[in-house]
This record gives sequence, structure tokens and C-alpha cells, in this order.
Amino acid sequence: MTSKLGFDRAALRFLFFNMLIILCNLKKARVVHRGIKPENLCINENVNLVLVDFEIAVQLLQTETIAREDIKDILCDDQLTGTSLYIPPETFHNLEYSFASDMWAVANVVCDLHSHVLPWNMDEIIGGTEVFRIITCNEATKPPNMDDAIWGLLQWIYKPREQRITCEEALVDSLFRGLSESALFGFQPDTQVIR
Repeated sequence: MTSKLGFDRAALRFLFFNMLIILCNLKKARVVHRGIKPENLCINENVNLVLVDFEIAVQLLQTETIAREDIKDILCDDQLTGTSLYIPPETFHNLEYSFASDMWAVANVVCDLHSHVLPWNMDEIIGGTEVFRIITCNEATKPPNMDDAIWGLLQWIYKPREQRITCEEALVDSLFRGLSESALFGFQPDTQVIR
């Protein structure tokens, strides 16, 4: 299932597909997870991908984004919430989370699962502000041995938030041709809250 670098193409494609279905289900429920990272993904006994740790998740009731002042009760010491390597650049800039923010995190998870690196040179990271500088001042570069079709879709996710592809648009990409929800053995991915 894994190559020398990480997950092989077939496994990565299947996991990516499942992550997108989870995001679509969350979006239908108007939930922004805000903590998507490899450590928060599990596979259950039915071989379904499960997203866990909804501690910092928020439900958007009437807007498409949530601003800092609307989530102070969730923030620790009024700081940015999430794991800095998976937080999208717009969040560092204006502290707004949206459904597109979770898409950015999924793209970083896909890169991480494939090659254990993100598409930026992160060799000299000191802290969150350094991550912000790197991802806002540099274009994403294809990780070593990344499949061209997977990278092609990721590039649509690594766009500015207003141009970023949605989970629904990504699911119909030719990368996932031949996969369907039947590939999930008839089950929708489990999006239950696990803390």
C-alpha cells in the first residue's frame, strides 16, 4: 500500500476521493473542520475513512466564512487555531475560515501522505509566521514523484480562496473516473464527532 516515499497512486487516489466526500458531507452540514491533518484521519472497521477531532470545528449558519471575532470562545489565548502547516494563507492574512480553507488542508494532507513533504521549501521554518511567509510568497511546487493527474488537481486547490476548486468540483475530476460511492462498499464516509 505504501511506496518508499508514502502512499502509492491507487491508495492516494482512493484516500483523496474519500476526503473529498467527507468535505462535501461537512459542507452540506455547513461545518468547517479547521483541523484537517493526517493525525485526524482514521480508517474504521468497514475500511471507510473517518475524520476525527472536531474540537475546533464550527458550523456556519448564514455565511460562507467565519471571522475571528465570531469564534473567540474557541480560540486559545486569542491565537490562530489549527496546525500551521495545514492552515491556508488567507487564514494567516485575515483570520477567516471557510469551506475553501478545509480544501487547502486536504491538499496538504495529500502531499504529506504521498511524499511526507509539502509543496514549499520548509527547511528553515521557525514558527507560524515563517510558514505564512513561505506559503504566501512562493508558488507550490510539485513534490518528488507526485503523480501528474493528482498534482494537476492539487494545483486547482492551491489557488487563492476565491479561485479555489470546491469539493464538489474536485469529485468530478477525471482523476476519480471509475471511483464512485460504490467504491466505499455502499457506505458514506463516517463524519461522526470523535474527541
